[in-house]
Amino acid sequence: MNYELKPPVLNEATPEQRHRALVRITHWLVVFAVGGLIYSGAGILISHPRLYWGETGAVGAPSLIDLPLPFIIGPSVWQRPIHFLFAWLLLFAGLTYVVAGLVTQHFRNDLLPPKAELTWTRIAGRSPIICAASRLR
Repeated sequence: MNYELKPPVLNEATPEQRHRALVRITHWLVVFAVGGLIYSGAGILISHPRLYWGETGAVGAPSLIDLPLPFIIGPSVWQRPIHFLFAWLLLFAGLTYVVAGLVTQHFRNDLLPPKAELTWTRIAGRSPIICAASRLR
């Protein structure tokens, strides 16, 4: 066998398959929104380290979980509106991605396997769990 190393060719044009611009934009909007949700959620949690369930949540009401953090009321004045802003951004980015994926058939063409791959024998032949279950019969 010949294991001779060939130097990489830098001028060789290889077409790269990239995602559409809308997919990339919504991806980074989701990253930005999740980062903002984590940041503002940490600010809310630091200012009020108690977690509630349901309609309760007053300062004197019993909480579901008390976190061992100092209780500082006040700094979360801007954290809650920003938290909801990032939540709306995440929702709209997700809806934009889903609607664009349905309109451009991105889900059908790029994410679903071909119809020939969706037969029961092909699925059962590739899954070790299904193969093991079918041998038990």
